Amino acid sequence: MGDTIDITYDLKRLESRIDSLDIEENLSWEISLNLYKINSSLGNYENGKKYLEIAYNKVTDLLNRMNTEADREQLFKNIKDCQYIVEEWEKSEL
Repeated sequence: MGDTIDITYDLKRLESRIDSLDIEENLSWEISLNLYKINSSLGNYENGKKYLEIAYNKVTDLLNRMNTEADREQLFKNIKDCQYIVEEWEKSEL
């Protein structure tokens, strides 16, 4: 009748596929952020940190390509996940 979801198993399969394709650095910050949140909520902090780092690098690259401080502030104002990524990264580095 009903298929059950084993999120831990499915997450491991997804991460294995990402590793086998060697595409980690090509993941968007949005996907990386979601993988960070999933891993962290499951207690997989080491894997979560890996995806947080990818997301952080993508966001900082985007910020560095912006011309003005006002543009960077607008990004944080309009896309709260970017601010969340930077804040989480800074907390993890303490």
